[in-house]
Amino acid sequence: MKFLFILFSLSFSVLSADLDLHLNDLEALVKQNLSELKAAQIRITQSRLGRDVQMADFSFRADITSSYSLLTSSQDNFSFGYSPNSDERFSNALQISHYLYGFGRKKWIEAEASSNIDFARTQEKILTRNLVFKARLNFWSTLFAKASGDIAQQRLKLRLEEETDTKSLYEAGTLNRVDLLQSQVNALQSRNLLRQSTSRIQQNLRDLAASIGNQSDLIKTKGDLLKAKDLAKLFTELKNQLHSSYEISSLQINSAQSTSRIKQLDSFNKPELVGYGSVGTEGFSSHEHDDGWQVGVSLNWNLFDSRKRHNRQLIEHANIQANSHSIQAEVRERRRIYQGLHDEWTGLMDQLDNQALALMLAEENYTIARDQFRAGLLTLTQVSDVNLQFFENKFRLISLFYQSQIIKENLNFLLHQ
Repeated sequence: MKFLFILFSLSFSVLSADLDLHLNDLEALVKQNLSELKAAQIRITQSRLGRDVQMADFSFRADITSSYSLLTSSQDNFSFGYSPNSDERFSNALQISHYLYGFGRKKWIEAEASSNIDFARTQEKILTRNLVFKARLNFWSTLFAKASGDIAQQRLKLRLEEETDTKSLYEAGTLNRVDLLQSQVNALQSRNLLRQSTSRIQQNLRDLAASIGNQSDLIKTKGDLLKAKDLAKLFTELKNQLHSSYEISSLQINSAQSTSRIKQLDSFNKPELVGYGSVGTEGFSSHEHDDGWQVGVSLNWNLFDSRKRHNRQLIEHANIQANSHSIQAEVRERRRIYQGLHDEWTGLMDQLDNQALALMLAEENYTIARDQFRAGLLTLTQVSDVNLQFFENKFRLISLFYQSQIIKENLNFLLHQ
């Protein structure tokens, strides 16, 4: 039973390492290292600044204007040069204005700007979820590759023991040279299998390192490849949340943006009031300058725009309808994935119980076969067949463990909202 014990307590290490990596470390490392997320955070900052820019139009504004002009005149209609009849004009003014009222224009522009920020935040959450999901899949793939490597190492060990047994029996005259050569071929094949497993582990480690933004592939993964837990609970949670996801929220925010634009366009069909006041000097060089000030209210009202605003509203209404259909499609797709994962897990549970029992029987069968081979009751071919069956059952079991963890990761992916 020592092989079964080894399988159920898989704890892996790899060559040299500069980072001990646990599954729960991944999210923090992704957020800390990946430039994609830094870019997404900049997009959020841009959205905030964009809102400030848009709302600045509704705050106090101060402008200073200063102008100088030279006026010339001549009795000669064909003269375009300097004329003694000329005068200079100076003008200087300070003007302060403030937006007073626009029938909701400020409110809906601010609503759209805030929706832009929410949209950028949601996109950042989607990106974070996707990158963490990728890193977690790479983590489990690495553990699976290492578990496979352990099995390859164990199989080589047994193949070498079989080669030693065969050599002893050959020297004792109970086996012919064909069996001896076959045992050597089996050992060489196991060495090649182990070498392939080592290469696969290295590739998985490089993929894992890249997915967490680590420039070195010298990392050490910490964890056990066991059957995933709490899947029934996760399936129940997901069933109740099929209508919620970051993608659905993103579509809803986009529809909110369109609603804000529609309201803005409604307000553009109504007048707006702007209050202003100015103080300054104005006059000709040949006269005294006049100082003065003025206070007033400006009313702006666009009465006709060739249905431009109406057509823009139709575009936004169409966008809202399209988003509604996209949300229905997203819910339908989430339900399809949920049902597929549930069916896969249902079948996996039966396979896990059967495979654990099959491995136990295969291990016992191999132990008996080895003893009978040493006693000359079985051929090397028979022992090799039992050896293959034993390790195929070990590999199937860790494959089922790996599949259960991938199902769990997909459930957690769908539950992010």
